[in-house]
Amino acid sequence: MGFIKGTLLLILTFIIFLLLLITFTFASLTFSLSYENVQENSKNLVKDIADKEILKYNVSYEIDNYINQFKSYCQQNPNVQEYVVSFENSTIKISCSSISQPKEEIINNVVESFVYGFYFKKYECGFFDCFSKEKIPLFLISKKAKDYFRDKFYLTLGIALILAAISYVFLENKINWPIFAGFLIIISAFVFKIILGVVFSIFKEPYSLFLGILLNKAGSVFWFSLITGFLFLSSGLIIKMIVFRYSLKDFLSRFSKQKIKQQPKTRNTQK
Repeated sequence: MGFIKGTLLLILTFIIFLLLLITFTFASLTFSLSYENVQENSKNLVKDIADKEILKYNVSYEIDNYINQFKSYCQQNPNVQEYVVSFENSTIKISCSSISQPKEEIINNVVESFVYGFYFKKYECGFFDCFSKEKIPLFLISKKAKDYFRDKFYLTLGIALILAAISYVFLENKINWPIFAGFLIIISAFVFKIILGVVFSIFKEPYSLFLGILLNKAGSVFWFSLITGFLFLSSGLIIKMIVFRYSLKDFLSRFSKQKIKQQPKTRNTQK
């Protein structure tokens, strides 16, 4: 019975470990894909691509060309308030009032308008179907993707918590459960960090820049998980110390009582 129980606990531990890795991934994707985060990191992405010239064509030249078209259009049409461009079924609107702003500010305005368009766009396709229907998979950094990853995050987290509760039944010494949970979370967090390092080392620019948006909050998820694991571990050790203290106190109390009972018998024997 002990062997079967131990084997089941080992299998359950491995399943929880895998679920934690998946949960950390979905949590990173969910928190990274907030609108504000995508907006800010998209600006950095455009800047990096333009500065490093990591694509096959001259991005800086293309940007300058679009800005010149924008300025020319607004100057020739003084009654028009916005310059509207369509790209990948998304509408980019640039206010003509920004015509006098520096190039960097104009680019930021373009990116903001573009991100707003594809982030809140109503994609008429399932998550995996969108890969074949969209030429550029911008839906991966949209609200649609965030909602999809958020649902998966809650699902895997819920299953992991249920299995973690079940693991309590299989532990011989129940008081060790917080220590068991803490170690499991800490190990999972470190493995998650190692996997992230491997992934970023495999994918080079510009793909690593895109991954930087998708997994921007992975570091925060790692630290939160690590702290949570140490809290479980610490609480488990504190509980064990308290239990040990009371057990020791109870043992000494019983030992002293037993010694007191034996003393009269010893005296009677001497008489």
